[in-house]
Amino acid sequence: MQDAISAIGFLYQSYKTVKDIIDQTSNLELKQKIVDMGIQILDLKESIHGYRNKIDILEEEIKRIKYLSEKELEFKNGAYFSKDEDSAICPNCWDNNRQYTRMRYDSIEQDRFRFPNCRYMTD
Repeated sequence: MQDAISAIGFLYQSYKTVKDIIDQTSNLELKQKIVDMGIQILDLKESIHGYRNKIDILEEEIKRIKYLSEKELEFKNGAYFSKDEDSAICPNCWDNNRQYTRMRYDSIEQDRFRFPNCRYMTD
């Protein structure tokens, strides 16, 4: 990723050099093309930074999932429970997406859990 960012930086510096040379000409079509190229370079740089942020988020999610996977989960009363925590974890979210969703007690039926992300409710 850092190589791509460095390459974009080099490309942008080269673009500025070429633009300075082209600015001295009277060819409007060539000037417009170099301006368009500059816009594309900046868009590319912005996209790379966006991907970098997404990668950071996904790496944190991987760390979280690894941490949760290492915990011993016990299935009881329609939900998973971690041995070191007292809150229920949604079996639907965990089994399908490895998403750690804590329960809420159902306001109508106090002996059931409701999970806010997927609306799963224990029996």
